[in-house]
Amino acid sequence: MNFIKYLVLHVKKYLNGFLHLVYPKICLHCGSTDIIKFQVLCPNCYVQLPFTDFFEIENNNVDKIFWGRLPLGPSGAALFFTKNSIVQLLLFELKYKQNKRAGWLLGNMIGWALKKANRFNEIDCLIP
Repeated sequence: MNFIKYLVLHVKKYLNGFLHLVYPKICLHCGSTDIIKFQVLCPNCYVQLPFTDFFEIENNNVDKIFWGRLPLGPSGAALFFTKNSIVQLLLFELKYKQNKRAGWLLGNMIGWALKKANRFNEIDCLIP
């Protein structure tokens, strides 16, 4: 039985290597092959993402947009958006190319930010 597990493990390893030759996992932004499993950006591009602290700051810029328009509870944004940036590329991949890994990355970032911030402990619903 151990031999079969050993054989399956090695076959998987070689098949993954072959698939990487045919369909390499590359960074969406810079094209590097230094990708961590299930990610779409290499560590260098991930570090360049323009994160905000809006989930932890009361009366942040997102809150101010809705002042006098809508009675909203706490609001926030995970990243600053600028044209021709990594953030625009991630949103384009998610919206138009249905890239699930890009959506997973963005959702994971927002989820961790919400979990860390105490302002969102008693909200009724999330509006993306």
